[in-house]
Amino acid sequence: MLDLETLFTDETKITTQVWLLVQPGKKEHEGRPGAYAELNKDVRRAFFTQRDRLSRDELVVLLIDSTGGSAKAGYQLAMFFRHFCGRFVALVPNVAKSAATLLAIGADEIILGNSGELGPVDAQVLEGIRYVPALDRVKALERLQASALEAFDRTMALLTLRSEQNIDELIPIAADFAARLSEPYLQKQDMVEYTRMSRVLKIGEDYASRLLYRQGKQESKVQNGYKGTQEDDQPYLQMAEGMVDAPDLEEERLSDYSDPSKRRARALAQHLVGAYPDHDFAIDMVEARRIGLQVRDPFSRMAPTIDKLYQVLTDPAYEGLTAMGRVEEAKVG
Repeated sequence: MLDLETLFTDETKITTQVWLLVQPGKKEHEGRPGAYAELNKDVRRAFFTQRDRLSRDELVVLLIDSTGGSAKAGYQLAMFFRHFCGRFVALVPNVAKSAATLLAIGADEIILGNSGELGPVDAQVLEGIRYVPALDRVKALERLQASALEAFDRTMALLTLRSEQNIDELIPIAADFAARLSEPYLQKQDMVEYTRMSRVLKIGEDYASRLLYRQGKQESKVQNGYKGTQEDDQPYLQMAEGMVDAPDLEEERLSDYSDPSKRRARALAQHLVGAYPDHDFAIDMVEARRIGLQVRDPFSRMAPTIDKLYQVLTDPAYEGLTAMGRVEEAKVG
């Protein structure tokens, strides 16, 4: 791990710290996970207690291996590193899924290993001991609405061909048929639950939009090296400390979509939330670049080290490994 600090320092000419966020995640067959098994307020708080070890004159490389957790915790942790270090790079040798993807897109740059992957940021809701994708509930009603429109279109086309009545007379007939066809299924839908799930997805979209907007703004200002810039620090410091609820902070600025950067950030956030058919869908290097994420290959000298890290992180002998904080040389004796 310390080799990574040397490699990054040599490549970027900026003193580098390597930090870890390695989490086993919650398995469905297990009971309550450990406090640090997934992204949550305990993880955010643990990193915050180490803030004095960070410097705005240094680059932080955060090695992420996590299947996610709380979107709020992922967002706040990204803002924590944005505030307390000069520049923040997310390194993903294996996986950074769900809320961990949110954390990664909050970095100034994402480095994906050869087998590294991100994932959709559609939220999952805990029901009993299982996590259920909120997107499944929302998409079910949207598919039903689409089916009703298709039934209306087909009925209109058929009636137009076989009837001499005008369009105005046929529309109520086709609409009534589509409504009757959909009614039994609509009656089974819980609209309160649909609204709740839609709100859960909207929260993830808003977090992603804010991180992507700030990433784009930072990227446009930083043309050379890894040195970052901080501005309007106080609101983001409050987010990192958990003093304010993040979605309300930039509402006025983010509601102005005359800014192309805001439109791009929102469009990409919506894509990450709703465009993929499965919560575990792999967003690899090719897909990440296709949709416009700031990702890059490892430096050539770094690639073998990252491949070794992937082997360790996927080794069954290390299943359940949790590792957090600054990488340090072990002291013997």
